[in-house]
Amino acid sequence: MAYTARPVGVLATLVEQTLTWANEPRISSKYPDYRLYPLLKANYKELIGELVRLTDSPYTVRFTLSVSNGTDAYMVPPNIGHILRICEIDTTTGLASADYYNASKKRVGGPFFVLERNTIRFIPSWTAGTRTITIEYVPNGTVDLAYGTITGPTSSSDYSTTTFTLSTSPTEGYFDKRPNAYLGSVIRVLSASSNPSGYTFFPVQERTISAYTPNLAAGPKITVTPAFDFTMASQSSLAYEIIPEGLDELTSVLSLRTAITLQRLEGNAKRADELQKEYLSKMREMRLSAASTDMIRGNRFEHEVGIGDSDFPTWG
Repeated sequence: MAYTARPVGVLATLVEQTLTWANEPRISSKYPDYRLYPLLKANYKELIGELVRLTDSPYTVRFTLSVSNGTDAYMVPPNIGHILRICEIDTTTGLASADYYNASKKRVGGPFFVLERNTIRFIPSWTAGTRTITIEYVPNGTVDLAYGTITGPTSSSDYSTTTFTLSTSPTEGYFDKRPNAYLGSVIRVLSASSNPSGYTFFPVQERTISAYTPNLAAGPKITVTPAFDFTMASQSSLAYEIIPEGLDELTSVLSLRTAITLQRLEGNAKRADELQKEYLSKMREMRLSAASTDMIRGNRFEHEVGIGDSDFPTWG
C-alpha cells in the first residue's frame, strides 16, 4: 500500500520506542507526543547527568564572551552545568594563549569567578582591559525538544549554509526562548521540498548549534558549525528537529527509562520492575562506554589524552 512517510528523526524514533516498551493501549492513548516530551526531557537530564559523572571525557560546549573593566557580571548560556576552563584563544593557531584559574571563595584575593545560574561574576572585579575569553563547559542537560516544518519560500537572508530561522512554531515540542539555550545542541534538517543541486535525494543535515538568538522578528535564529553542505534557501518546506547532543546514542535507554516512568505513573509496579531489569542491562553497556570515551577513537567527546609533545605532528 502506498503512503507518504513522515521524515523519521530521533524524536519520532524515541517516542515510538517509548510507547513500544510501555506496551499499554491505555498509556498510548493518554500520552501523545506533546505529553511525552516533558517526561523525555526530564529523564534525559537525569540520564546524561549520571553518564557525565562517570566519564573523564564529557561532552563540552564553548561560549565566547567579551569582558572589560568596570563590568563584573555577564550573562552566559542557561545550559551551563559546570565550567571546565576559561581561557583566551589565539585566533591564528586556535590554541589557548592564556588560562584563568578559579580558587576557593575563602581565598583572600577572591575566587576569580563564581557562576550564579546564567550569570558569571568576576571576584575581584575584572581589571585586565577588554578581552575576548572562551568559556568551555559541560551542559546541564536542560533543553526543549522540537520537531517541525518550515513553510517557504525560504530566503537567503534567513536560510543559508550556516543559518536556519525557525519562522514557524514547531509541530511538536517547544522553542526555548532563552538566548543561547540551544548552544551545543543539534539541529537535524530531515527533508526538503526539493533536492539540492547535484543530489538525487535530500541528505539529512546534522549540525551543532553554535549560536541561538530567539528574539528576532522573523523567528528564532540558529547558527551552525560547521556549515551545511548546501544552502537551505529557495525551499517551500523544510522538516527539522532540535535535540540535545548524544540523544540518538541514548535512544534505547532513554525510551526504557521513560517507559518505566509511565508505568509507575499508571500504578503498574510489576510492569515497571520488569522494564527496570532490561534498563539496567542496557545501562551497564552505556556506563562502560562512557567510562572509556576518548576523542582519538572517533567518538564525539573531547578528551585530554596523555601523549607527549613529541608525539604530535608539526605543520610547517
